[in-house]
Amino acid sequence: MLSRAGREKLTRAEKEDIKLRVIGRLRKKILPTSRAFDVLWDLDAGTVLLFTHAARTTEEFQALFQTTFGLELQTDSPYAAAGRAQLPAAMQKQFDKVEPLSFAAGRKAKAALEKPVAEVEPSEAKKPRGKSEEPEEELDEEEAALIERIESTRFLGSELVLWVWLRQELFNEPVALGEHGSAEVWLDRKLTLEHVLDKTERVAVRGAQPSGSTEAREAVRNMKLPVGTRLLLRLNEQDFAFDFNAPRFLIGGGAIPALLKEEGDDAFLERTSLIERLTSLLDALFSAFLRERLAPSWAKAWQPALVAWFEGENVPASALKEIAAATRAARRTA
Repeated sequence: MLSRAGREKLTRAEKEDIKLRVIGRLRKKILPTSRAFDVLWDLDAGTVLLFTHAARTTEEFQALFQTTFGLELQTDSPYAAAGRAQLPAAMQKQFDKVEPLSFAAGRKAKAALEKPVAEVEPSEAKKPRGKSEEPEEELDEEEAALIERIESTRFLGSELVLWVWLRQELFNEPVALGEHGSAEVWLDRKLTLEHVLDKTERVAVRGAQPSGSTEAREAVRNMKLPVGTRLLLRLNEQDFAFDFNAPRFLIGGGAIPALLKEEGDDAFLERTSLIERLTSLLDALFSAFLRERLAPSWAKAWQPALVAWFEGENVPASALKEIAAATRAARRTA
């Protein structure tokens, strides 16, 4: 260009024009890099699995899916998982008004359990309800109300992890998962806890048994709840392990057992079947948790047991008895 123009310098616009022409020539010779994400669509169940957690990719996929098929996708959440749990009508009513775990209520219940029977005051559940506890009026826009409920129940994902953790510490017994049978469940390798009020205040614990560390228990005592961990479910000598984003109810980094015995077996069908089983196991675990979370035993036994546990005190015997009875009843039902 300098030679043809007979000049010693080029303008900025001329340099940019040369750059664009060179890039254009190179693009014709070199294939662009690409990223692919697996997608599984279960037509019978009405679910779509997208194998990425990237927010931008997820949003673009949802828009493309709706444009292509005319169907709107709803991202999974504890609220959606509760809908799949098929709760009894009485528990569904409790779910509709469920509130986050209360450490203050747990301490109060623990103190009541430690008093002689004659000194125990009537519980809040037996007191007449005031007008302030009446159901709130429904919002005019149904979609806005749904979004609000989805966001306001994300704490249940964290409480699921806390429930598994406490069961592991107190009982270390299998969890009844309905038609799947009973499975051993525990937290493995890593645990991230986040303050209930300040999302930037986090504690990350790693190791062979992160839930057993003093640091993790101290974090719970300081009102930090688990938001991420690696869950391991052992069922019939088969291990299903995965990273679990509790508030978003997302599975990542899954490890499933290999069952193929012959080269002629279909690896794809086996993998999709095991992935489907993994997601159904998580749903069954969440369902088992909800049935205890929404039962009277949660306020009477689980909350005081939790407070005693993270404060390093002995769990009241009556609370342990109540939890054990509820666990046995769940196993018989399953």
